[in-house]
Amino acid sequence: MNTKNKKIGFDIDLSESTWLSCEQICILFGMSRTVIVKHINNIIKSEKINESINIQKRFVEDSDKPIKFYSLDIVLLIGYKVNTIRGVEFRKWASDILKDYIKRDK
Repeated sequence: MNTKNKKIGFDIDLSESTWLSCEQICILFGMSRTVIVKHINNIIKSEKINESINIQKRFVEDSDKPIKFYSLDIVLLIGYKVNTIRGVEFRKWASDILKDYIKRDK
């Protein structure tokens, strides 16, 4: 994703599905871990999403314990909740991708 100031990116394994760690979500939206965790908890509490399907614990190199990873569905929901410049840029970027996909599919 490109922002006005820079390109935001990190390695994502697209072989199956997109899963991001809390740290990656924080980088994506330029927010603190506390705020992102609060959004995740609110999404789960609202029952908009099934926790068991959309949160995975994975062992990561150089970590003593498994790390939680969140599905693309959770990342998108967070992207439409955050009230930051990056959140706005993310929504524009996501909308452009969807528009291009719809145009291409016609």
